[in-house]
Amino acid sequence: MLLIVAGVFLGKILKLRSDAKKIMSNVSLDSFRQTETSIIYDKNGKEISALSGIKELYYLESDEIPDVLKKMFVQIEDKDFYNHSGIDMSAIIRAALANVTHASIKQGASTITQQLAKNVFLSQEVTWERKVKEIFLAQHLEKKYSKDQILSLIHI
Repeated sequence: MLLIVAGVFLGKILKLRSDAKKIMSNVSLDSFRQTETSIIYDKNGKEISALSGIKELYYLESDEIPDVLKKMFVQIEDKDFYNHSGIDMSAIIRAALANVTHASIKQGASTITQQLAKNVFLSQEVTWERKVKEIFLAQHLEKKYSKDQILSLIHI
């Protein structure tokens, strides 16, 4: 019986991995900028209006974001950002143990890359399936984009 349950669980994990790969197959930098704010200029180059979608967002290239802001963001959100490949297994294990001990969600373990994956491609629901898919997406993002590109896409 335990073998059957393990097989079903493994099948579900492999399906989530496949789903993440399918999502990433069509991803480009434009995928992250769909709700961008448009600025309208007159013929002399003077700004006359800004049109926003759901959110008012202005995108900056990595070199336009001050280094001090990047360092502060990384320090607060993901101290090991430059040392992992999208996921922090020790943080995941720590959070899982804390959550099991308290029988509820007490800690998260998302890296900056996982946050990007969740915010762009997934819902905010709190399920193990979403978390597993988030992990696979984060690994794909880290293979496809540099750390600087990921920081510029996260909407600091």
